[in-house]
Amino acid sequence: MASQSAELVSNLEESKWTSVHTWSLVAFSFGMLLENYIYSMSYYATAWFSVGGALAEALLIWAPLWLIIGIMIAGPISDRIGRKTTFYLTMTLYAIGAVGIAFTSSLAATLPFLAILLLAAGGEMNTIMTATHEIMPRKHRSKAAFWEINCINLGGVVLATVGLVSTNFVYSTTPSVVRFEREMIGAAALLIVAALFFARLKMPESVRWLSATGQHDKAGEVSAKYFGNISQSQSSSKTAQTAPTLGKMPSKWFRFIIAVAVAGANAVGYGLFVLVLPSSSTVLSAHFPTILLTANLTEFIVGIGVTLLADRWSRKGFLLVSFIGTVLFTLAAYFTIGTWENNLDFFYALMVLANIFISISYLTEDTLKAEFWNSKRRGTYLGLVRFISIGALIPVTLFVTGLSLGQGIIFNAAVWIVGLVAAGVWFVKGVESGKGTSVGIWEEGQPQSVTAGVKPAVTEEVKN
Repeated sequence: MASQSAELVSNLEESKWTSVHTWSLVAFSFGMLLENYIYSMSYYATAWFSVGGALAEALLIWAPLWLIIGIMIAGPISDRIGRKTTFYLTMTLYAIGAVGIAFTSSLAATLPFLAILLLAAGGEMNTIMTATHEIMPRKHRSKAAFWEINCINLGGVVLATVGLVSTNFVYSTTPSVVRFEREMIGAAALLIVAALFFARLKMPESVRWLSATGQHDKAGEVSAKYFGNISQSQSSSKTAQTAPTLGKMPSKWFRFIIAVAVAGANAVGYGLFVLVLPSSSTVLSAHFPTILLTANLTEFIVGIGVTLLADRWSRKGFLLVSFIGTVLFTLAAYFTIGTWENNLDFFYALMVLANIFISISYLTEDTLKAEFWNSKRRGTYLGLVRFISIGALIPVTLFVTGLSLGQGIIFNAAVWIVGLVAAGVWFVKGVESGKGTSVGIWEEGQPQSVTAGVKPAVTEEVKN
């Protein structure tokens, strides 16, 4: 039975794109959009209630705090009860939080509902990243993962647009404007949740996870219900021709350190560059919604192009180039502070150029850190990496608020350099997980040379 289940998983991975994959992609894309919509929303709370001082600083860490709690809870849960069941839990929390935040009238009442939304957002994103690598066909896995992550940028665009359209800029604090903005945000969140629920009725549980956890009969039932009887003859024949040859597989702990370093550098680097540092400048703080819109729109547009190349270009190469670019443009921001503080056009040009590389970094590291674990523990390991990397933004944010603008940018550059070093080490010592590589390479115990995309003779899991 186990061998039949392994054969089924392999055939599904090599299958052609179907309507089931389309519905899964739609569901995951909406989920990613809503995640950033919720996360970025928390940074508007200071404008809603005109808070300042220590409370304003505390609100800066409210979003990452509850996000990582949701991540750490959902990771093990998704490994225990399954990916699809976990989605229904997060969608329920979304609905509760969206209704609550639309009708609150004080900061004390808003924060608990915001926490619920962030808790759901963290769990949602972690489970999407986990399930994508297990459901999507090998030839389209990278494109699907990149596109879904790119929808996080689209979520920021939607929220910034809501903020700009519904007010004369969100920093207008009249009660009617604040109420209208909260209602708009809550209503939009509910609409997205409704779309999520409909799409997820049409997506399957992860057959790879079912097989990895010994639920072989259930794996067969899910496959038959959603995919019909897929055999090798129905699967793609292009395997070894399109897949790179891999050397000795890196250890679990080496992968973990690399994942934390590149993910932490991106999470902290982006958070400082776009969400925190503008508040250190009197000139920039008044333009936060426009800065957020510029950053997210740039990253979304760039992400479309990068997505189209995701299954053909090197994952290691993308990662290295992206961190080189982020370091260079962050340093450029430091050396031109006097110029862009007096010339916002120059600042926005610099913001666009920097976010081209931030986008590439984000899409690549988010895909990488989700793919290289075995299916039995993917949610837990991914959750732990994200808990550490995003959690690092909390103490860093508190530290940076005490720095000058120039000191903050230099610190930001140092953060990107950490990511650059890790990307360089992975480029030299890691293996290629893009270019059509099977996600199954992390589950087969093959210590020497293996070829990605070729169905292995053994199915023993790596002892992670």
